[in-house]
Parts: sequence; structure tokens; C-alpha cells
Amino acid sequence: MQHDSQNCDDVAPVPSPAAPQQGLRSCPVPPAVLKARNDHQKYLDLLDMINSIEQTPVPKIEEEDPPADPEANEEEILV
Repeated sequence: MQHDSQNCDDVAPVPSPAAPQQGLRSCPVPPAVLKARNDHQKYLDLLDMINSIEQTPVPKIEEEDPPADPEANEEEILV
């Protein structure tokens, strides 16, 4: 890029050809994109947690003794 300014302090230096920049250049990511990425990651974490809960075996609950016959107790109460 060519410029007419005599003051070169305000102009970005030209990268030297001996050390070319590798990879992609990063640019600022809009806040909405950052929020969407964060929300999506939270969603995936919750989904993993739900799936792990669903895969957890449910322990069998032993049945308690059947309740006593209520009619048998009526005689004792009425006496």
C-alpha cells in the first residue's frame, strides 16, 4: 500500500518476507456469536448430563410387608 505521509509512525510496518505469517488471521468475534457458542456449549453439557442419568441403572426397591388388614384392627379398636 502506498501513502503520502512522511510520518511513518502511524503506518503499520510491512511484514518481512523472511517470516511470513502462518495460519489464519483472527478478527473480533461479535458478542452475539460468542453468546451463541456459549449457550450451545451449555446445551451440549446439559444433554450429556441427561443422557448419563438416563443410562444409570435404577436400583430395585424391595417391597415392604403388605399393610395389615384394616378389618382385623377394627375388632381391637371396638373392644
